Amino acid sequence: MKLKANRLNKRAEFGEMVAGDEVNPNTGDSIDVFQASFSRYAGRYSRSFSQQVEVAGTTLEDTSIIVIRHTDKVNDQMKVKFDGNLYNVVSVSSDDSTAVSYDLVTVRKYVVAHG
Repeated sequence: MKLKANRLNKRAEFGEMVAGDEVNPNTGDSIDVFQASFSRYAGRYSRSFSQQVEVAGTTLEDTSIIVIRHTDKVNDQMKVKFDGNLYNVVSVSSDDSTAVSYDLVTVRKYVVAHG
């Protein structure tokens, strides 16, 4: 994939949810907080119209895509903080075919489970 490096103009922090110091007064459980493990420069990747039509009505309909320089560290069990929002990583499309390659990280907004 050809991509201009200046499109990667924001930081994406990758990590996991861990038990925080605050306690939910209703349940007594600790409130989970995001803990970053590493970060990468990233940018939004726009789907074409045909790609948008293709994912309409599927489980990927409410997702967006972030592009980062290739790394083997990202997996679909992680969370990512990008552009002020927290997301679940849905899938990673890796490309390590060249020295300068990129990964497409499909993400979905993180929703706190209230159960």
